Amino acid sequence: MNSMVEFYQPQADFGTPSSKSTELVTLSIDGRDVSVPVGTSVMRAAFEAGIKV
Repeated sequence: MNSMVEFYQPQADFGTPSSKSTELVTLSIDGRDVSVPVGTSVMRAAFEAGIKV
């Protein structure tokens, strides 16, 4: 019998699902300004901007 460990595939955690908001917010991550939809987590914003955290 197979164990669950054999089937587990870790996935990146971006904090929240993609936001569907049309309103943008701008934040600074490592000195770079990043604009993302309202409700986006900082982890997802960094990922979408190509910033490694």
